[in-house]
Amino acid sequence: MTPWQCSICSDRSTRRSPDKNRRQADKSRRVQHGDVVRAEHTSMALPMLRHMEALGILRGEALAQFNKLNNPESQCGKTRPCIVVPSPDDAESAQKPCFRVCLMGTLDKTLPEDLQRVYQEFAIPIYPNLGNPRSHTYHIHTYPEWSEESGWVIPIPMEPKTMKSLTPRARWSRSVENPNGYRLANELFDFFQIICERKTKKFMRSIEVSSHATQFINDLLWPPNPHKKSIQAALDSNPNSNSMFCKNDEQSFRTNQRPRSRICRRAIRQCHSGLFQPPQSITCK
Repeated sequence: MTPWQCSICSDRSTRRSPDKNRRQADKSRRVQHGDVVRAEHTSMALPMLRHMEALGILRGEALAQFNKLNNPESQCGKTRPCIVVPSPDDAESAQKPCFRVCLMGTLDKTLPEDLQRVYQEFAIPIYPNLGNPRSHTYHIHTYPEWSEESGWVIPIPMEPKTMKSLTPRARWSRSVENPNGYRLANELFDFFQIICERKTKKFMRSIEVSSHATQFINDLLWPPNPHKKSIQAALDSNPNSNSMFCKNDEQSFRTNQRPRSRICRRAIRQCHSGLFQPPQSITCK
């Protein structure tokens, strides 16, 4: 089987001119397929959890957590970018939106090899992120080029929690240089639709196995704290942990929460870069 080759990367490597027919996003026109828009208060886990809930796999605390994430009025989850894709023919009606979305995010900027299994199998990197070559065979491009080096997209479409993504103002743009927002590169749109279909079917087959479903639920709802190793390294570097971290930070470490104090988070960043120097005393403000 011939390995997949990205046509856009091939054009760059051979110094051929890029596709001049790419449509740049324009805030004055209506939202179209391939546009990157905002999904308000949405978790990256939601599209996969919706499939699991529909099959009756979620129970107890997992079901309660899903209902909290799926509630349109809840503030759970971030306002994140997403790619607009077509809805299946049987979903086009007056009661349902005429498009679905594929959620995008940074997955806490976790290294590709450290991602939970569910994301290693089903998330697709967004260039300039190329993912882990061992587990991520494909990647996609946006136009203009995506600004996040750790960008990912979940190729399992879902209906948005609210209809606010329909408006032209909902286009994702955080840059003065790019006021008109982003689009999925036109050359890759048909390819991306095929990948969405394949990944969705693969996910549905995977959750039929109870052990896989259990692991995916834990990965999606109760993932390990990505800061945990760094906090532990910082704690181990100073025997007198009480003089270095406040009680809130130690509690955050033990309960898989994000550290609360700025100084603790700064120490974690320094741990990542190898620049950590234990201070004499720290107070949480």
